[in-house]
Amino acid sequence: LLIAPMVAPIIGSVLVDLTHTWQSTFHFLTAYGVVMVIMACLIEETLEPKDRQKDLSKIIPSYIIHLKNPGFMLGTLASSTLAAALFIFISSSALIYLDGYFTGSLMYCSYYAACCMAAILANFYIKRHAESIQKLFNVYYTVSAIALSSMFLIVLNFFNIDNAFLYTTAMFVLCGSVAFSSTIVYSFSLNQVTHSFGTANAISNFSKNMVAAFGSFIVSFYHGRNLILASPIVQLGFTIMTIVILITIFKLKIECSKQRNL
Repeated sequence: LLIAPMVAPIIGSVLVDLTHTWQSTFHFLTAYGVVMVIMACLIEETLEPKDRQKDLSKIIPSYIIHLKNPGFMLGTLASSTLAAALFIFISSSALIYLDGYFTGSLMYCSYYAACCMAAILANFYIKRHAESIQKLFNVYYTVSAIALSSMFLIVLNFFNIDNAFLYTTAMFVLCGSVAFSSTIVYSFSLNQVTHSFGTANAISNFSKNMVAAFGSFIVSFYHGRNLILASPIVQLGFTIMTIVILITIFKLKIECSKQRNL
């Protein structure tokens, strides 16, 4: 889920560079969509017929149960606010690099690819050390890194230090940290679920996309120098939201343990 939206701007930049027209990106998306529809029709259903739900009246109660699950919903919201910090970078990076730092298309793709690598490396690390890092307290460090990278950019902007390399360094840390944190928090939220994992996953993805889109919507009101100034501030805002949600999760767990002791 993280790789596709991060690679997409590079593909778009290459297409625009080759064709000199922004419409080429939509032509590509149309062709890609047709291919995906064909592939979806060709792939066989893997779920056993007895486990398939064809009646909506049997599916809706599962959504209601998940929405009433505080552990699942808090984990889902934390994962969503983390995604927003990442998607702000994804949606604004082209304007920041090309119009703010005047890097040119080639350097933009190079800087952007470096940030993509951070997310990929984080996921590889999680895959290799899955058993030792699944606990939620591991997120403390990476969420702190996200906050520090945003504050670092805010300080640079305060002193009018415009440097594409420094911006990329901060975003490299942010992208890697978001990839790590989001995966761990997402895993935590699903661990709160005992059944109907498909509906839980649907709620999680919907929430993540909506909150991330809202973050991108906020920064869409800014352009040029104002976008460079606003992006890290909004990213820090969503990071603070994540910290508040994580603190709430830990407090709820403490309260639950106290109730069990009583």
